[in-house]
Amino acid sequence: MKKGLGALALTLVILGALDRDAAARVTIDRVVLDFGPGATKSQDLILHNDGDQREYVLVGPREIVGPGTPSAHAETSPDPGQLGLLVTPRKLVLDPGQRRVVRVVTVGPRPARDRIYRLHVRPVVGAIDSDAPVALKVLLAYDVLVIVRPDEAVARPHVERRGRTLVFTNDGNTNALASPEPQCDERGGACVVPQAVRVYAGSTQEVQLPHEGPATYTFTWLDQRDEVVVEPGGE
Repeated sequence: MKKGLGALALTLVILGALDRDAAARVTIDRVVLDFGPGATKSQDLILHNDGDQREYVLVGPREIVGPGTPSAHAETSPDPGQLGLLVTPRKLVLDPGQRRVVRVVTVGPRPARDRIYRLHVRPVVGAIDSDAPVALKVLLAYDVLVIVRPDEAVARPHVERRGRTLVFTNDGNTNALASPEPQCDERGGACVVPQAVRVYAGSTQEVQLPHEGPATYTFTWLDQRDEVVVEPGGE
């Protein structure tokens, strides 16, 4: 789940023929935890079971090393000091209507460059009524983005245009989110919203535009906003 602010995964567990729907409905209150400069070392993620069955949930943290680069990969460690993140609890049981808090705590000093994590919040299959001729259970899993920024966080995003390809780079030490405005054709119709992209520090990422005309993006990080209009033939 590399793209987007907290990607949503869908898993179907099917037992027997399709006739009865037993949906697992675990929701979370947000999909991004951003530890900015001067922020507290802990934040809470709230899980809610709004279904009618008991749900069992696993929370798996992993660090994304080299995000936005060809060498990007995930690393895990049972040692919070090595991982730089403490997540507790990692296993939860939620009864119908129950809310539980997962606490996420940064460990160690602030990094010189963003440390990027993903929390895989994954319900697991519990009991399904074996007397029913059909059992269909839908499990919604979330990938929560966790950002730990430096004390002196500065983003320096840039965008270069090559035909209908935008090339985003960032030579700062913290990421910026590039959010697009709709882009229309030369007659002002067929408007399409191009892809949004999170431009990580030290990364190069490309976006394909739907049309030849100007493209407008807004870079945001912390309390900073910078709008850029990229014309055909150059930045």
